[in-house]
Amino acid sequence: VDTDLSRIDADLSAIQKANTKTLDDSEDIYDIIKADIRSCRRNIRVLSDEYENSLAPQLNRTLASVKSSVTDVKNMLNFTGKSIEQLVGILGNYPEMMSLGREQLVKSRGEVASMQNSLRILMGKVDGFADNEQYQMLLRLLETEPAEVAEFITNPINLSTEALFPVENNGSAMAPFYIVLSIWVGSLILVAIIHTKVKPIEGVTNMRVYEEFFGRYIVFYLIGQIQTIITVLGALLYVGIQCEHPFLLWFAMSVTSFTYTLFLYALTYAFEAVGEAIAVVLMVIQVAGSGGTFPVEVLPVVYQILYKYMPFAYSISAAREAVAGTYGNDYWIYLSSLGFYVIAALVIGLLISIPCKRLNVMIKKSTAGTDLMV
Repeated sequence: VDTDLSRIDADLSAIQKANTKTLDDSEDIYDIIKADIRSCRRNIRVLSDEYENSLAPQLNRTLASVKSSVTDVKNMLNFTGKSIEQLVGILGNYPEMMSLGREQLVKSRGEVASMQNSLRILMGKVDGFADNEQYQMLLRLLETEPAEVAEFITNPINLSTEALFPVENNGSAMAPFYIVLSIWVGSLILVAIIHTKVKPIEGVTNMRVYEEFFGRYIVFYLIGQIQTIITVLGALLYVGIQCEHPFLLWFAMSVTSFTYTLFLYALTYAFEAVGEAIAVVLMVIQVAGSGGTFPVEVLPVVYQILYKYMPFAYSISAAREAVAGTYGNDYWIYLSSLGFYVIAALVIGLLISIPCKRLNVMIKKSTAGTDLMV
């Protein structure tokens, strides 16, 4: 087209000089100019068709591809700046590349260069990942036998267990709980079959409360100790449980028998039949929540709260020290903890029992006319 325009310009210059030429020469120049103009128009039409049919659609496709690529790169690299969004908006608002200003193109080129640099860094990291030692180890594992891979996944760590206080069998581990339970049951049967009150004795008057209380309790104490000896010897000699310290086991159970017989005797002495019922309820609660059969950590929250107030917990722990081996002063700490229940038994039997005498008489009168056997 530029060539045609130059030729037409030359032809026009030739016309200006045609006043000195003949008419035939002017007509020839005129025909040449017409031919050159027709050629220029034809070339312009070809150029226009080429732009509309080929270049413009290709530009639109290129712009759409660039717009999509910029969006994808933005999502992949997590670009949050407003510049990428402005670039996408510019590309979307102008269908033709030529309508974009130089300033926007330069700005877009800068953003694309920035993304190109980030992509280059990311590709470098990906290339370096193949040389990673852990990655190479994983590839070697995947190339091994499937059975070995499955074994590694299911058991990634090999544990070495060292028993500090080993117990030979489950029976020996459960023995402390059942020995303590049998002592409580024996004490409960004692208060159920032997009267705790002293009947009037001819010639004996004005007995004090503590004289009646301790004088009658001696019988319960002696029988309880006999029960304890039979139970401990049966576990050691007949059942044959493991026991690192047999004497400490007997001593712990002897203290336990003293505590339980005194505590249940005090409850029955103060509250009579109601006290026996309380003893049964306490036994049921302690069987479930004293940690004798299951760790206290897996019990319901209410038992975890009540655990530290249960005498079973301290008696069982002391027995375990004797069975599996002692640790520090824990054995004596557990036995001394039973002293709180001895104090509670003395308070119930010597103090609380005094105002409860009238209450017990009222309960007897209320049940005398019924078929209820107490």
